[in-house]
Amino acid sequence: MSFFDMLNPLWISAIAALLGVIITTTNLTINVAKQSQAGMLNATKNVASQNIRLTLLLIMLSFILIPLAWFLSGHYHTSRLISLRVEPVLAKGGMYQDFSFGKATTYNYPLHYIWADPIKGGSIYALVQKNKTVEESLLHVEFNNPKGSFPANVAIFPMNTKPISKDIDHNNLFLSVRVSDDNSCDSSLKKIALAFRVVDRGLTHWEYANRNKEYRVEKILSTDWKEITIPLNNNEDWRVFDSDGNVRYHSSKPDFSIIEKVVVELGGIGIPGRPDAGCGSIDIKEIRFSK
Repeated sequence: MSFFDMLNPLWISAIAALLGVIITTTNLTINVAKQSQAGMLNATKNVASQNIRLTLLLIMLSFILIPLAWFLSGHYHTSRLISLRVEPVLAKGGMYQDFSFGKATTYNYPLHYIWADPIKGGSIYALVQKNKTVEESLLHVEFNNPKGSFPANVAIFPMNTKPISKDIDHNNLFLSVRVSDDNSCDSSLKKIALAFRVVDRGLTHWEYANRNKEYRVEKILSTDWKEITIPLNNNEDWRVFDSDGNVRYHSSKPDFSIIEKVVVELGGIGIPGRPDAGCGSIDIKEIRFSK
């Protein structure tokens, strides 16, 4: 059991209450014995009343300790009780997400959320569909980033909608992406910029970025498939994303031994370090781990 395990507030309150009962009972027994010997029954009753009040005070004190325990054990509750409430699944064959819905007995919903800037009138649409030429499933994403808006993004769950653990020698995240002409844009982008975030076992969102906190933008330039490899073992490639997830209790470096989701930002090619304005669509094939 670790130090943070012992800081569990239920344990602290229970121990404090137990100590209060033990101390009060001991004190009451000693005082009753002393007062009885002196034949002072009324005084004994007063002592008993005082000790009952002391017991109630100590029990109340134990509950006051709960907020302190939650604060001290913040790392424990954030990175363990929340992120690992569901037992992680080992990536079979290195697969992170193949966008298939699996058998009737298997639940594999690949999307956690889609987001577009509501203040600027952004929009996003995502659909899992069959590839027209090959028997495989694709994630099709359409987006519209008005000028001055934050980039639209989509969060992708691992297989079976559960946190996933990878083999120790799988140090890269691999995916194939292409520009798609299948959208409702008035003027569709022919070149698209992508940026990535990966959510680790502590529920911290880590940007795939450089030292200046600028995303390492991947440019998708045609309707041909482009293979993208994202290294997971180089800590210099990752910065904490401070607008979502576990920002307060994050570690000094990512822990990608377990991954909770992958977030993809989409936009046009323009400003450095992040997808820009524009309307377009992409297709994403299976996402997997590789050596």
